[in-house]
Amino acid sequence: MSATLETILDNFQKRRPLRAGSLIMTIFGDALMPRGGEVWLGSLINVVEPFGLNPRLTRTAVFRLTQDQWLRAKPIGRRSYYQVTESGRASFTQAFKRIYANASPDWRGEWTLAILSLLDNDERKALRQKLSWLGLGQVGPQTMMHPSANVTDIEKLLKHNNVQDRVMLIHGLNQGDKVTAAMLKQIESCWDLNSLGVDYQSFLDMFRPLYQELSSNSLSNKQAFQARTLLIHEYRRIMLKDPCLPDELLCADWNGRAARQLCANLYQLLWRGAEDYISSYLETADGPLPPANSKFMRRFGGLS
Repeated sequence: MSATLETILDNFQKRRPLRAGSLIMTIFGDALMPRGGEVWLGSLINVVEPFGLNPRLTRTAVFRLTQDQWLRAKPIGRRSYYQVTESGRASFTQAFKRIYANASPDWRGEWTLAILSLLDNDERKALRQKLSWLGLGQVGPQTMMHPSANVTDIEKLLKHNNVQDRVMLIHGLNQGDKVTAAMLKQIESCWDLNSLGVDYQSFLDMFRPLYQELSSNSLSNKQAFQARTLLIHEYRRIMLKDPCLPDELLCADWNGRAARQLCANLYQLLWRGAEDYISSYLETADGPLPPANSKFMRRFGGLS
């Protein structure tokens, strides 16, 4: 095994608590969703064991994901198969747009504000959390904003939570695409970019040596799957906290750019071997997983 990959894998196995459900979510999102979103539990148990997840831990994690309505069970005879639910598919699709994006969003000076004043305290608290997953930052107790928000995703979220008639969305320009000092100070107040930058630096420190190593060496299909899974697992953990602000509103040396490029470059090196492993070792009720869909090939601007 690659010495660098072995170190990354060993460090993951030593984490406490070892969040089995989160890793399984990564595998469903990265490997299984493009191939239909279904898997035989027995084959999943086998492929996650090298990550430090024993069968009991995997079964417990899958059961909890089912309880949380991410997955649904599909028993056939003595075997248990699990499928992503419709609500789970919607959440995965939303996350894909951010994780596998090839560049930061375009910006034309537009801002979107969400006014939450008509909600009660519990509703407001819950919705603030969900809007933050879409990148919105909190301006005040009743207001959130973003400079390049996907308004369609916000509207879907409001409708799904049955608050579309009590949340006001305002869209507008702020002196065109001019970046002002007040704007930059407000960004500092809304989003903890310093902490996010530390996380991105840790990601770079973890995976740059692997990329350098793979420039002259290759991995087995199994190792490619493990490396790709851990790459996306770590990137997803950070990316879903990233508000994905336009480049114009970020400092020139923002290391999120370097992290995105490194992730894309490594994914290009790993995806094919990982896909061969997935085809060989993960199963559905109908046998081997179907081929990945066309959307898979568009990740990070296009896989080659």
